[in-house]
Amino acid sequence: MAPLPTAAATSTNAPVTHMPIAHDAAAGADSGIAIKNTLSADDFRRMMNQMKGGAPAKSTQAAAPASPVPAPTVPAEQNTDGAPLAANSKFTFENFVYGPENSHAYRSALKFAALADERGTCTSLFIYGKSGLGKTHLLLAIKNELAEKSPEIKVKYANSQAYLDDLMTEFDRQKKSNAPIMQAYHGVDVLIIDDIQNIIGKRASVDYFFQLMDEFIRNNKKVVIAADRAPKDLSMDERLTSRFNAGMLCLVAEPSYEMKYKILQRYYENTIVAAPEAGDDSLLAAYGGDGGHLTDEHFKHMAEVSGTNIRELESFCERCAGEAGDREREGGELTFDDIDAIASQYFDTSAKKINVQTVQSVIEEQYGVTHEELIGPRRNANIAKARHIAIYLAIEMCEMTTTAVGAEFGNRNHSTVSTSYKKVQKMIQEDRTVTEDLKSLRDKITLRS
Repeated sequence: MAPLPTAAATSTNAPVTHMPIAHDAAAGADSGIAIKNTLSADDFRRMMNQMKGGAPAKSTQAAAPASPVPAPTVPAEQNTDGAPLAANSKFTFENFVYGPENSHAYRSALKFAALADERGTCTSLFIYGKSGLGKTHLLLAIKNELAEKSPEIKVKYANSQAYLDDLMTEFDRQKKSNAPIMQAYHGVDVLIIDDIQNIIGKRASVDYFFQLMDEFIRNNKKVVIAADRAPKDLSMDERLTSRFNAGMLCLVAEPSYEMKYKILQRYYENTIVAAPEAGDDSLLAAYGGDGGHLTDEHFKHMAEVSGTNIRELESFCERCAGEAGDREREGGELTFDDIDAIASQYFDTSAKKINVQTVQSVIEEQYGVTHEELIGPRRNANIAKARHIAIYLAIEMCEMTTTAVGAEFGNRNHSTVSTSYKKVQKMIQEDRTVTEDLKSLRDKITLRS
């Protein structure tokens, strides 16, 4: 994780803050998965207060490693710009699941919101990454945090389509009244624009967008931007690229297995299990309910076979819970085969690029060895077998040369890697079960990639 710039680097009067993190032990106590990616409500309040330069808020509960489950949210009512209203929104900082892949963006968004009323400090935040990884959640969390805690700050949020629609409307209006273009955007303190790659790609709108951004940055007003690419890859004006690069620039990466596990578990607990119960006379009650029981083993398998788009993960979780409910009403239970069948409808595993780290991770879990043991010099039977199979699968699945594979396994040379590969080939000829084991391992590696 890239370190955040300290407050001292951005303002001579702003305090340096150290943000407390609550370890969510509940998820990993029995599962063996260590997740450290949630804030308790008290820690969140203390952190925001410290960022504002106040005294730490007193905790209202005894210190505990587990983070409380947030209250369920009702479907969000919409603003005219397409953003949910803060009062009903699930898009808050406390509801955001974060880990190493997105914690820099998460902490930067927190810092931006906390210092939004300090002119000239943290003037720009640029979050980029593939679709479905939580960028919009962070943008709306900033908007909703300011609406609730600092209503005097004028905030304008628009996704790219809303911005383009507004721009076209303003063009028509200007022809009739000679009114200034985009006054609703120029007149705010904080401007939040989502998916700007769609704006940059429109020649008719790009000049106005550059003018708007330049004005905000020159006047030390606040700008938050999200895109699917970094500023340098968006063909923006060079001055704007330089200014965004000099501000808070954050990549949101694809979630790991551990983070997907946590997202699925939290979504199930907070949205599916905590959903309001249907009345006795409702159609849903007559049907018998929708969501069934998902266990920790279910979540681990779902994380293993799922893709990385968070929106799809949530829908996938809904489907699995629904299938679990169907199985339970039939007197059975949800199986891994059921989960795999649902996953195949959501996630494409046919053209995935496999990296050697995924191969190593799967083999380490399968054979109960550490990464240091797998790539190290030890040669006891279990470690040696795991190493041979990992090398074999890396050559077969990762499109790497034996020299490149050797570099990933403790800098072993070409000859040693080739020997491991040939040993597994011999194992396949001598023991038919090895072929079955390799197929199972290939499936796990492919589905996790």
